Amino acid sequence: MIHSGWLKSLFFFLFALNFAFAGKCQQGLKYADSLYNILNTRGIQNFSKAVKSCNQLIQIYKSEKENCKTINSLLLKSYCQAQQAKIVESSATLILADRMFQRGECDSSLLANFYYSKGILGKYKADKKAHAFNINKGIEVWKRHPGDSVILYKLYQAAGGIGSDMKAGLANYQLALTIAKNHKLPYLEILAINNIGYVYAVNDMFEKASSYFKQALPVAKRLNAYRESGMLYNNLAGLTTDMSQQGMYIDSAVKYAAFSGIISDLQKYKVNRSFFLKRVGKMDAAYDELLSSSELKDSILSEKNIEAVADMQERYEAQKNANAIQKLTSTKLEQELNAIRYKRNQGRLLVGIFVILAILAVLIFSFIVLRKNRNKLFAKNIELDQARIASDKLLLNILPFEVAEELKEFGSTAAKHFSEVTVLFTDFKDFTSISEELGAQELVNEINYCYSEFDNIITKYGIEKIKTIGDSYMCAGGLPVSSQSHAIDVVSAALEIRDFMLREKLKYEALGKPFFEIRIGCHTGPVVAGIVGIKKFAYDIWGDTVNIASRMESTGVAGKVNVSGTTYALISTKFHCQERGKIEARNKGMIDMYFVDNAK
Repeated sequence: MIHSGWLKSLFFFLFALNFAFAGKCQQGLKYADSLYNILNTRGIQNFSKAVKSCNQLIQIYKSEKENCKTINSLLLKSYCQAQQAKIVESSATLILADRMFQRGECDSSLLANFYYSKGILGKYKADKKAHAFNINKGIEVWKRHPGDSVILYKLYQAAGGIGSDMKAGLANYQLALTIAKNHKLPYLEILAINNIGYVYAVNDMFEKASSYFKQALPVAKRLNAYRESGMLYNNLAGLTTDMSQQGMYIDSAVKYAAFSGIISDLQKYKVNRSFFLKRVGKMDAAYDELLSSSELKDSILSEKNIEAVADMQERYEAQKNANAIQKLTSTKLEQELNAIRYKRNQGRLLVGIFVILAILAVLIFSFIVLRKNRNKLFAKNIELDQARIASDKLLLNILPFEVAEELKEFGSTAAKHFSEVTVLFTDFKDFTSISEELGAQELVNEINYCYSEFDNIITKYGIEKIKTIGDSYMCAGGLPVSSQSHAIDVVSAALEIRDFMLREKLKYEALGKPFFEIRIGCHTGPVVAGIVGIKKFAYDIWGDTVNIASRMESTGVAGKVNVSGTTYALISTKFHCQERGKIEARNKGMIDMYFVDNAK
């Protein structure tokens, strides 16, 4: 039987160990919170290192079961990966965050952060529609479910860069600046002021732009924000025509870039300084500066290798420290055991060692099992994530982006009424007789070739493909996102389709092969749009507008674009048209029709 005093000592030893562990965990959380705050509220200098910091945050928060903070860290990691143009990795990280969020352990205040991350990913995928939709949706969601104000700041910053509307851009950047000032976030304040100045600069309002860059400089200097200071000086150098002042600004930009240690910035500013020296006639100095910038460029190319060596050194130091701690711990335990030998007999000592070994065996076994299960779970999650990415791509190939997002988020979509859209129909003249001259595969290949080109043309104008019915192709402008230019966009696309088919006709005529001639018809009016079907989703539109657009095609002429009077009223200032007068349309009576020739 083990002595009760020995049990008491063991109990106090385990209690102290647990207390120390709890304190260590508490310190880990404080460190993680501090690190997340720095990454979230200050300009990230190195996105590769930021990803590593995010991995550290995720590990700490997961171990402490801080699921909401883990999700935010995953979203920050996805943002940093997108900034590095690592689109696949960023998408996978975003999906992992979404899976955790779907468990329902966090409130809706995280939704805005999700939309921000999706918007940034859309930007780096060069998907302007996805970028704009998610950023605007994020602002809307944040207002319904307020959360971290920094997220709203970032959403307004991103919204400021959408489109070319100067007024809207300034308004969004100003809102971001107000948030930064109200919450005393000076680093974010610098970036907002810089963006306001940039809007004025690209709109040729140089004096106004300079005033904003100069307004941000004292804040950047006070914070020792070297990279931001260099950026602002470089911006000012590009705006001034005073050569003396320009030289001072460029010198300051180079100086602060050197302080920041960001080699890519230093290389860029040195190139600017070499151009300046050339303009003022200092050719030797200009050459030396350009040579220096070239050497820096070479060092940028080797940065990855340097970083890899640094990682190896970091792991070596960590292992060395761990070995030293282990050695110290072993020495201390040995001393304690020697003390126990003097106080306890051999039998009690053996029992104590047996108990410790049993505990260690259980811990080691649990660790092995846990690691094995974790690896299986990780592999399964990767497999599921890959499947989800594939299914998302498939869904976007079937449905418009906005409709697909709504379906994924809410599980269903509501039918929507659009007061004004422009619908386009095409049809091949004498399709049946020509198809009889072609083999089955040749016919399918030819139709696929034509429809693929139609797809490329309408995508360029932001028009939504609705469906194909045999040799008829149907699309519409002004949905699922309303547009003021839908009629002009659709008619522009129609003329490109007409010209493409005319070129194909000439090519096939020269070869003595049968060719397709196309009729195109357009009409503008209200429609209802939505998803139909349960086995295969299909996005479709309904209403008399669709029927009249079909009549515009059937009453048209091959090689011509026929539009209704309604559509003509919206495009007449942009296109040369031929009036056809009122023409009978089956079941629709007399309708004003026009042939569109070309753009004015």
